[in-house]
Amino acid sequence: MPQRQSPKTYLVECYWPGVSEHKVAAGSLLVPAEETVFCLFEGTESDVRAASAQAGIPAERILESFRVSAAEPAQAEPMRSGRISTPPAMGEMPCRGSKA
Repeated sequence: MPQRQSPKTYLVECYWPGVSEHKVAAGSLLVPAEETVFCLFEGTESDVRAASAQAGIPAERILESFRVSAAEPAQAEPMRSGRISTPPAMGEMPCRGSKA
């Protein structure tokens, strides 16, 4: 009998041409200019893939993720040059996969 995966949180990135706020679930993050929706799911990766397909959600990427609470500050990480870097503020974060 195959071993069951333990539940985890997944961020699902959906490139969804023509998407509008009326087509997405409450709690999703809609980026209209990019025709992209981000959703959080909890479960196993295979369950997330199956639920996305059944709901007709065009999942481009399914990424294991976790929330960082205010009680758990991000740790500084050394850069390759040996200097210490702190995480950027939310407004300074680079955008990955931009179509621009």
